[in-house]
Amino acid sequence: MLYLDASASASLEEQAFDQLRSVRAEKSRQIEGLLKDWEPGITFPRAEINEVMTSERQWEEVGLGESGETYLVDENGKMLNDSRFLIEDPDGFYAALTEAGIPTEPIRVVDSTIGTLTVDTEGTRDALAGNEGQLIFNDYREIAVLSDYGLLDTPAGPIAVMSEIDEAEAFAPSVDLRRQSLTVLLIGAIMLGTFKWVWSGRVTKPLRVMENETKEIKQLSFTAGDHYDPAPLVEIAENRNDELGDLATSFIELTESLESNVGQRLAVEADLNTAAGIQRSLLPLGFPVPPHDMEFALHAMLVPAKE
Repeated sequence: MLYLDASASASLEEQAFDQLRSVRAEKSRQIEGLLKDWEPGITFPRAEINEVMTSERQWEEVGLGESGETYLVDENGKMLNDSRFLIEDPDGFYAALTEAGIPTEPIRVVDSTIGTLTVDTEGTRDALAGNEGQLIFNDYREIAVLSDYGLLDTPAGPIAVMSEIDEAEAFAPSVDLRRQSLTVLLIGAIMLGTFKWVWSGRVTKPLRVMENETKEIKQLSFTAGDHYDPAPLVEIAENRNDELGDLATSFIELTESLESNVGQRLAVEADLNTAAGIQRSLLPLGFPVPPHDMEFALHAMLVPAKE
């Protein structure tokens, strides 16, 4: 696995290219050391070059992840070391070349890509033209790769040094991060929806009950036989230990107080009516006509009706 930091300030592409450049620089240094004293007539250090370019089959340890590799291409377009994919997965390698329309028979005969695999990609062409660069293009398998490349001038001629990794692996941290972000958002949306649904049921329903009870109370006169039943509010008050429960309790107390006050008012009115009747009954139905020359005084004393 290519270890890149999806949260770093540099983009994943920049991080991957920096890693590929570092690996290519080290391979170039080693190849220059192997070929600096080489001259025609001396055995070409083929085995040593192959060992360097295949990283002794320790690709992940040198920072090339699960799909990265380094390879050399001579001026004739021939690969000068074995492909990682031939070493690790021959069947998959041959299948990819066949699909890309590349002959596999020469490679199968010697079980090696050294001098048998022609590589003609955008990167190798640019490198053999004397340029250094970093590009994303399809490699010899017709699979998109990130490639850092350059040219070595050696006694054996110009050699392109390629350091590449599959695009899918290079950008995998970004895909994983995006997938994780979407997962978090989805979970958040579900939690929010659930919370809103629960909250709506726990808050909206009691408020609607109290609204309906208010409308019912408005229609009551609290006279004899016109009694308010607080059962819906009692249920809320008993089942809620929050502000809504307190509100329902206050509502019940208010209606009880209102009903009591109305009852007391009606009782006072009844007493007053009784007193008025008693007082009226004590008055004579008529007064005699006094003589014109009779003088008298009328005295009255106010006594409570119940006495």
